[in-house]
Amino acid sequence: MENIEITYKRVTDLDQASVITQHIAENFLLNEPIIKYCGLTAKEVHDFFIGVVRQSIKKDLLIAAYDGDKMIGAVANTDLYDDLHEQPLDGVSVPNAQHTVEFIEHLEAPFIDKHKPVKQGEFFHLYLVYSESSYNGKGVATRLFKEAELLAEEKNYSYIIAEVTGKGTQHITQNKLGYQLEAELIYSDYEINGQKPMAKITESNSCQLVKKELK
Repeated sequence: MENIEITYKRVTDLDQASVITQHIAENFLLNEPIIKYCGLTAKEVHDFFIGVVRQSIKKDLLIAAYDGDKMIGAVANTDLYDDLHEQPLDGVSVPNAQHTVEFIEHLEAPFIDKHKPVKQGEFFHLYLVYSESSYNGKGVATRLFKEAELLAEEKNYSYIIAEVTGKGTQHITQNKLGYQLEAELIYSDYEINGQKPMAKITESNSCQLVKKELK
């Protein structure tokens, strides 16, 4: 992998949504702490994320990283207002992902209450990001976060937010890029209906909601 030249491009072709989502699913099943331990199949992860990938492409908010013609990473972004008002992001219902949905909603709820009413064009939501593990150490994930930030500024958002689930993305956002911690849920403490569905996660202690002011 010597002398690689990685490029970062906005994806505008909706026909690429399924392929991009498949890349995300394969990566998340191996590397994303919550998805890795919630027992979903590759098809279920694909169905879980296809809606947000489509929405991100439709609204010119998806950026992919390429090594030549090979896609090696992507960041799908949304407007938080749309997340709250466009249901169900034209995706597919995945019952086995319900614990994940409820966990993220529980993390976000105090933040959303604090900022009500959430306005369109206010919060740029970095919804998901992945980079191929074979490119670890090449700065791909960090660059994708930076590209998302530049896009948010171009579109005149006031803030950028993200839910970061592992130590890697938590380090990038807070130690490298200056995001502030807004909310946190400890995996081993989260309980629903007498169960602790996130207790097996060991890659990180918690899931964090982080924010950065752009204006």
